[in-house]
Amino acid sequence: SGSPYLNIYTAGSERLRITSDGELELRKNQDGVTGRPDNRIIFKDTDTSVAANQPIGEISWYSTDAGMANVNSYIRGINEATNGSGALTFGVKASGSSEIEALRITSAGRIGIGMVPHTSSTGYALQIDGGASSFIQIFNDTSGNTLNDGLVIGNDANTAYFVNKENTPLVFRTNNAERLRITSDGLVGIGTDNPNSMGRLSVVVPST
Repeated sequence: SGSPYLNIYTAGSERLRITSDGELELRKNQDGVTGRPDNRIIFKDTDTSVAANQPIGEISWYSTDAGMANVNSYIRGINEATNGSGALTFGVKASGSSEIEALRITSAGRIGIGMVPHTSSTGYALQIDGGASSFIQIFNDTSGNTLNDGLVIGNDANTAYFVNKENTPLVFRTNNAERLRITSDGLVGIGTDNPNSMGRLSVVVPST
């Protein structure tokens, strides 16, 4: 009574606090703790059956803005398969649409964006499905970050694209050595980083 917050104690120590602003705090001394912290939230499934994609626990964000009174994003822990493997799924929801699983991290550490990653031994750490066309765009501190900047890699139903939107060359390396260069004005050099402006293609054969 009179306290600006609600405290919950176990074994004589405060473990949880709800502040007057509605913030939830887990409170435990972590001095010297390495690896998995003692200060954690555990979602425990107590049933004896295991099904693939069975949800174990979820953190949800609920909104009433613009009349959308429902969960609009979540992080969910699931049983990936019936062998106890676990995965994380990340979901979002656009206004007027059903929620979708936007990203999944599998028990093998593989990431799927817009899809469930294939669990076969492909070795692909990142897989992306953007629908009719899939593209990734990469920026840096000097390139800018608009649709007309950076490096774009992707494909659609008819074409695969590797697009440098900057006024800089494209460089291809093997064994950490440059093998091919396409300059910003379209000159191509193989075995040289200075393609001859007299021709569109310059080839230098390395001596053996």
